[in-house]
Amino acid sequence: MKSEIKYELPMFSSNLENEPQIEFISVIGFKQTSPRFTPQLYGAYDKVVEVIDSEWLEELKEINLEDFSFWKPKHYVLYLDGFGMYQFIAQSFEVRK
Repeated sequence: MKSEIKYELPMFSSNLENEPQIEFISVIGFKQTSPRFTPQLYGAYDKVVEVIDSEWLEELKEINLEDFSFWKPKHYVLYLDGFGMYQFIAQSFEVRK
C-alpha cells in the first residue's frame, strides 16, 4: 500500500501558543491503535497521510457502493508519538492553526 503526505504537523506543535487542530469531515469510520500494537506507520509519524489502494476502503465500497460513490471517502492515517495510530475514513479534512 502506498501513502501520500497531505499535512505535516509543525515540529514541537504541542509547544505552540495555538496548536493546529485537525478536523475530519464526514467521517464514516474510525480506528485507534495503541503504540504497542501498531504494525505499520504508513509514513504517518506526525503527519496526515492518505492511504492509496486501501483495503479498508475496498471493504466499505463492497458493502454499499451507492453511498460510497456519493461520499467518495478517503483513508487518512495520523500517528502521534505516545498516543498511537488514528485512522479515519472521511470525505476530507481541514487544519485550523
